[in-house]
Amino acid sequence: IVEAMGGNIGVNSDGGHGSTFWFGITLSRSTKSEIERQSARPAAYPKVSPRHILLVEDNEINQKVA
Repeated sequence: IVEAMGGNIGVNSDGGHGSTFWFGITLSRSTKSEIERQSARPAAYPKVSPRHILLVEDNEINQKVA
């Protein structure tokens, strides 16, 4: 998705200490009229069936946040 938007994506890894994943994209600013038009429109979310996600986290603080 990032590359399709003309951006870049990468990872910095420090063996045994974790990794940092990053991305960069250039976006244009919206005009006030675009923001007002989008805010007035109700969000349309597709109906999806419930899903289960397994999240594995070894850091105790991150376990509480997740």
